[in-house]
Amino acid sequence: MKDQNRLSGDDASRKSALTESMLAAIPDFVYVFNLRTGEYVHSNGELRTFLGFEAHQVAWMSESEFSAHVAHPDDADRYLAMLDEHRSLTPGARIVREVRLRNG
Repeated sequence: MKDQNRLSGDDASRKSALTESMLAAIPDFVYVFNLRTGEYVHSNGELRTFLGFEAHQVAWMSESEFSAHVAHPDDADRYLAMLDEHRSLTPGARIVREVRLRNG
């Protein structure tokens, strides 16, 4: 029996291409960081416009480094606390928090 959660190679490629095209079309910046693994996942081209960083520059940053370089200095601790709060959410739970970022 086929695992229903596993995509075939072609399906995974199409899904990846669709995701990439949708993220590229968003006029705001998108930055995706995996809170479980502590790894950068993706950002779109608008990251440079809004924050002054290229994707390869943020890809190596840890949570605290991203906070130090990107979050507004007055909000850096709040940004890290927000990540901890998100990490403890149960699946499907939602919260809304705002932090200021530095201008690029």
